[in-house]
Amino acid sequence: VPNLTLTDVSAVENNTGLTFDLDNHDLYNNGARARRRLENIDDQIFSVRLDADYEVAGDFIDSVEFGLRFGDRNRVRDDGIDATLGLVAGNYASDGAVAARLDDFIVEDLFAGADTNVRGLTFATWDAQQLFTALTGSRDAGLPAMGASTLSSDDADVTEKTYAAYAQLNFDSNFGDTPARGNFGVRVIKTEISSIGVSSALATSPGPDPDTITITEVGTPIVNVETNSFWDFLPSANLILEVDTDKVLRLAAYRAIARPDPEAMSAALTFDDEADLGDLGSIVSASGNPFLEPLKSWNADVSFEWYASRTSSVSVALYAK
Repeated sequence: VPNLTLTDVSAVENNTGLTFDLDNHDLYNNGARARRRLENIDDQIFSVRLDADYEVAGDFIDSVEFGLRFGDRNRVRDDGIDATLGLVAGNYASDGAVAARLDDFIVEDLFAGADTNVRGLTFATWDAQQLFTALTGSRDAGLPAMGASTLSSDDADVTEKTYAAYAQLNFDSNFGDTPARGNFGVRVIKTEISSIGVSSALATSPGPDPDTITITEVGTPIVNVETNSFWDFLPSANLILEVDTDKVLRLAAYRAIARPDPEAMSAALTFDDEADLGDLGSIVSASGNPFLEPLKSWNADVSFEWYASRTSSVSVALYAK
């Protein structure tokens, strides 16, 4: 909630010749600005998997599970354009802008329930799309020309393919007089990353200060592709012991991964406008890193459960990562 303090508004009244009133549309005649911001995000995921279960008539091993999975994810962020547009004559006072004025405030009771003395504040509002058209002369102002490229160094185009296989042995037996069941197995994953990055050719010129240069991106965008691949081996084991008719001990150990966001693997590069000749490496800024790999962790947990009655239980667990 903003803290608004209105003390001396004489400068506004002297400039406009109007009594200061936030609901008066005629007060809003200074600093008009129109901007078009365009961004397209497309995230497509395709996957297929096959799982099988084979029962084994053994004294210890109960069944075997195994399977395959293929995943293909492509995330594209076209940052498009970010343009501040020129305004038509008259700005907010033009006929189109006046016609875009709204009589009613868009919220019934602004800041209702908040601890502030500006509850119920209202101010002049417009139909945003109608006002944009009036200020710029066209609803399509700032859109790229048909067929024009919107490539920029802020774009991301990352494809992540995963090939996985697993095998798991399930058992149901006894450790001495203690019933025991659980499983152990391993999952193997190969990941292939392909990241398309956008950068530009550069032109340099002397900077405004000694020992500096000015760097300007020139020409059409340059598209470069970076690839990376790696393997992950993820073993796991689970054991459940029925230590008594109403008490269960569970133990588990496994390795896990957490993948980075696809856009964090962008191969795009940007450059600062000005650089210190003594530290040229500082001018390069990467939008991401296509060689990022998942975070890996070893994990273990143990829990104890006591089923005190048919309607109640008590449990405690300890885990480490």
